[in-house]
Amino acid sequence: MSFDYCLSGARIKMDVERRPNQRTGDQTQGCEMSVILVTPDRYDTIRGTVQALRRQSVRQKMELVVVGPSKSNLGLIKSDFDGFYGYKVLELGDMTLASAQAAGIRAARAPIIAFTEDHCFPAEQWAEALIKRHEEPWAGVGPTMKNANPESTVSWANFIMKYGRWIQPLPKSPSGIIPGHNSSYKRDLLLQYGSELDGWLENETTMQWDLIARGHRFYVEPKAIAHHLNYSRFWISVWNRVNSGRVFAARRSHGWSRFLRAAYLLGLPLILVKGFVEIMPRARDLVGLSRSIRLLPCFFMLLLSHCLGEMIGCLAGAGPGPRKATANEFHRERFLNERDQRLARNVDQLIDGFQSH
Repeated sequence: MSFDYCLSGARIKMDVERRPNQRTGDQTQGCEMSVILVTPDRYDTIRGTVQALRRQSVRQKMELVVVGPSKSNLGLIKSDFDGFYGYKVLELGDMTLASAQAAGIRAARAPIIAFTEDHCFPAEQWAEALIKRHEEPWAGVGPTMKNANPESTVSWANFIMKYGRWIQPLPKSPSGIIPGHNSSYKRDLLLQYGSELDGWLENETTMQWDLIARGHRFYVEPKAIAHHLNYSRFWISVWNRVNSGRVFAARRSHGWSRFLRAAYLLGLPLILVKGFVEIMPRARDLVGLSRSIRLLPCFFMLLLSHCLGEMIGCLAGAGPGPRKATANEFHRERFLNERDQRLARNVDQLIDGFQSH
């Protein structure tokens, strides 16, 4: 079934493949999780992630929502979606990652929304564990993360900086927030943001802080595991941290007075020091003392780059940051060293390797 509709002022084309409940004909009963999959171009970009989702123990309870700029150029392989509760395809035209995710949330049927990426591969129990934990009153439930390309020093530096608090063994003191781009939320809470949802999704950390301020809580589920391919080329990693820092600070400082912005800028050196104080013990716990010392120069440059981006975002706003962030989130092979590129070319073998450990 195909139809057009208008969502937040944008014209969207949507294909829907429905599998009604056999006993009641209810179009939503039995659909417990909608997974949002965003592609900037073709289905091939996200097919590896879909292959991982096909191995989920509860895929019959999962709806996949594919969002892309053009349905006609998508090249969807419909047989890949056999066994799922159903799927939807949204044609959004001009989009960012955040606007695509927001459109997917609004079009989804399930009470639980989950995000994943073209370079992140959930383990077989990922969905089942998240759905089970959502029976409790958590606003969002996140997975624990594993490094999918662990041979690279730059990969480990990026991975620990971005996901260190969610890598097993988990820290003794929980962070209170969950991983961005790879976690799950109760859909009705996200919809409460209305037309502002797109903006909040530009940086999930600030959105989670806002939900915490409203009295909501998050949970990290150890039984839900996601394997993440990380940047392993150094200078590309540096520029990516500048951009992510800019988007983060622009969202965080939205509505601040000049005084608050000035105080934030003066505090950036302390943020750099705080980052080191938090990261180094965590790195030592995860990769050992010797390797964590070898990671020091990389950590310093990535933290410094992020702080530079925060300064730009606080002074000049996000600018082209969200669109750059969207471009940087796809086709991860561009940001991998040659060894990791060879690893990523055979996704099925990569996923098989995850399942065997």
